[in-house]
Amino acid sequence: MQRLQNKIIVFFTEDRFSIATSILRIIFGVIILFNYMILYSQRHFLFSEQGYNTLIGNTLSLYSLSNSIIYFDVLYHLGIIVAVLYTVGFMGRWSSVLNYLLYFSLNERFYHIGDGGDNIMIIALFFLMFTNSTKYFTLTNKKQSIKTNELSLILHNFAVYFILAQVLILYLLSATYQLMGESWNSGVAIYYISQIESLSTKIFQLLHTDFIYLGVILTYASIYVKFAFVFLVFNRRTKLLAVCLISIFHLAIGIGMGLYTFSLIMISLELLFFTNDDYRFFYRKISTLTREIKRVSLVCTESFSKKYLSNFKHMVYYDGDCKFCISTIRRLKKYD
Repeated sequence: MQRLQNKIIVFFTEDRFSIATSILRIIFGVIILFNYMILYSQRHFLFSEQGYNTLIGNTLSLYSLSNSIIYFDVLYHLGIIVAVLYTVGFMGRWSSVLNYLLYFSLNERFYHIGDGGDNIMIIALFFLMFTNSTKYFTLTNKKQSIKTNELSLILHNFAVYFILAQVLILYLLSATYQLMGESWNSGVAIYYISQIESLSTKIFQLLHTDFIYLGVILTYASIYVKFAFVFLVFNRRTKLLAVCLISIFHLAIGIGMGLYTFSLIMISLELLFFTNDDYRFFYRKISTLTREIKRVSLVCTESFSKKYLSNFKHMVYYDGDCKFCISTIRRLKKYD
């Protein structure tokens, strides 16, 4: 019993997701900045009391505290600044909290900001406030990163588990409701979607018009992939396969339906299923593969150069005392 208790304590106090949360912070920060900037010229029309939004005054938002256009602009520009700080990992927990409050307030004023992934992103942003998402990939000194103790690690891990639970529930319910739908059961749902101009790109329309059976396959595949993900992601051997399949599914949605930020949000959330050890393993594999590709490339190019380029070789003389000449020849040797 004591051994089991110790395992549970170690499980919840071990830092396993700080790399994933750091990646998630950057992607969410970029998406938030994108939403701020792409709507910048229309911000007064969409969000202020001088605009068309009929929900103004009835929402739980910082923007509802005053109807002054100056107050609105100060708050909007503050949101942009905080989003930049959040993305680069400056001020850690504070920028995370401020970013959530400001973006939540903006989303409450006009909940059609994005293309479908905003609800799950708002939920994830809330839980990210309790994580150490600035341990990696920050422009600040690592010593300024959030200090971790057992309590903060427990909060960090539970926050990540809550986000993962939201993702699993989303896929499970989505696949279940699709299975209950008549158009999905008959295999024609994707075809109908492809024929709606506002929901599909030209490539998506032509593809399903010319290849009807492809739409049937993709309709059923979209259901099975979601169900499979919920179960495969818990197995260490099949987790990578599950994330790759669901990521391909979202890439297809992004390209075919033009839901770019939605697809990016969902793919970034799926990256949260990988632990620090997984990312380090991927890094070692990629580094080994990169070195091997470089080695093979050098061997191939060296034999090619000896056979075909030896007659074009130039001799370069340089001044060994001139710093500029030395740095220049160092660069030339890299290209040689």
